Amino acid sequence: MSDPTESPATSKGQRRRQEIVEGAAQILLEHGPQGVSHRAVAQRVGCSLSATTYYFSGLDELLSEAGRVNIARWATRAERAAEAAEADPVPGSTDGVIDVILRATLPSDEEMLGHYLQLVAAGESPPVRRAYRTGRDRLNAAVTRVLERLGVDWSAEMVIATVDGACVSALSEGRDVQQTARARLRELLGGQEPPFGFQGGVERGRPVLGGVLPDPVDSVWSIPVAWIGPIRSGSSPAADRRPASCR
Repeated sequence: MSDPTESPATSKGQRRRQEIVEGAAQILLEHGPQGVSHRAVAQRVGCSLSATTYYFSGLDELLSEAGRVNIARWATRAERAAEAAEADPVPGSTDGVIDVILRATLPSDEEMLGHYLQLVAAGESPPVRRAYRTGRDRLNAAVTRVLERLGVDWSAEMVIATVDGACVSALSEGRDVQQTARARLRELLGGQEPPFGFQGGVERGRPVLGGVLPDPVDSVWSIPVAWIGPIRSGSSPAADRRPASCR
């Protein structure tokens, strides 16, 4: 293991600092905030324990930086999906539209469980929570570009919340995540086929259902941390304890 002999202001020091942040970000994805410690990060990166404290004022700063890295990755994924959507013809079927939306909002299959476990746990870590909340605007902007290109008149927050809720529900009940997310998006789109465009009785992103505007759906980012156990074990919490977005 190397010792922290380079100042954070030098290029070598900056590279080492970034390696430590990237290592912490990966642990955050895999194990949530509770898995991030100076010792765990040092082992992951292959540096001395003192290096993880030399470049940061404390564990909170390291967690905050790791959170910024992760939300930036998700935003970049959505931005790439937006760029592809803007360059390609608009799909002619609802399934094609849903494919594009999921490319912007859904992690890869191998990351799925860890992604949602750490998102739920992030609510218990103030530095990670702040980092995710701050970076959310960039993610929302990218998803908004996708929806505008597709002609879908729902807000980015509603679509992300729908996908997140579907995924947590599927993971907790042992159902197929992709199929569940697709089913919920199809319901959100009202079973229509492209081109979309809600007419009358509409507040942007919130079509009127039965003359009453539904309450906004919270995303998985605010689901209580008590959900982690049932999701990890594959059991399903009682229906009356589940957030509406996950039923």
